[in-house]
Amino acid sequence: MAIVPLSKSEHSDLKILPVDLNNFSDLSLVPIYFHEINQLACEYPLCFTIRDGVVDFQLLSSVSPEQGSALIKKDGTWVGRYVPAYLKHYPFFAFSQENNEGSIFIEDESPRLGRSDGNPLFQNSEPTEALEQIIADVGFIFDSAKKTQVILEALNKFELITPWEPKIKTSSTDQETIISGIYRIDELAFNELSDTAWNQLRGISAFPLIYGQLFSTNNLAKLVVYQNLKSRLPSEKDLGVSIDTDSQSLNFDLSKENKDLDFDNL
Repeated sequence: MAIVPLSKSEHSDLKILPVDLNNFSDLSLVPIYFHEINQLACEYPLCFTIRDGVVDFQLLSSVSPEQGSALIKKDGTWVGRYVPAYLKHYPFFAFSQENNEGSIFIEDESPRLGRSDGNPLFQNSEPTEALEQIIADVGFIFDSAKKTQVILEALNKFELITPWEPKIKTSSTDQETIISGIYRIDELAFNELSDTAWNQLRGISAFPLIYGQLFSTNNLAKLVVYQNLKSRLPSEKDLGVSIDTDSQSLNFDLSKENKDLDFDNL
């Protein structure tokens, strides 16, 4: 896999196929951006991941990585009305250059790209209408991603991100496992912010992301239901996942030796 600049000379005969979500069926986490919060926070659990000190904003799409995404159905369609921008516009990306302007890049080995079938990206060495729309969309995503990163850096600076370790109980062994490697807003730390920090967060419009993530944690139960519906195992409890209303934890039968689910290693 290589991510390379989109070039008239190198990609003049390149064509693009429709999005096939089956190509993302193994994704347990989907990158998301600031402009998508109002579309996603009411439907799906949102979280953060941290790698090498860098915080990313993600949609949690599986409670069982070995089962794949619970939000991409077997027929390749998305569960819900809004498909995240990352999935719709892959394999196109925008990255900053030295002049701080964005340039369009592609993952040139993507199954969505080819030279026989699909809509051409260039015609007479000029971008087609389809490519112009892609460039406009990816440019908007690029700006949203920059805004998202500014907010994430501020949340990290003010120590508002804390491990989120939802507990899952196996119905067969009554033992608990933990989904690790994901993070959430530290609500206690958020409520104890100084006026100065609060105003700084308000100044960068961080509150929709903060409250959206906090609200979205309630959607973990929905994700469990989606995982069960997709699996449709020939057992009474599908995957064995259910909600324990007394302990507010999840019951989950891994159908194998009890273990923690670690999203750091995906």
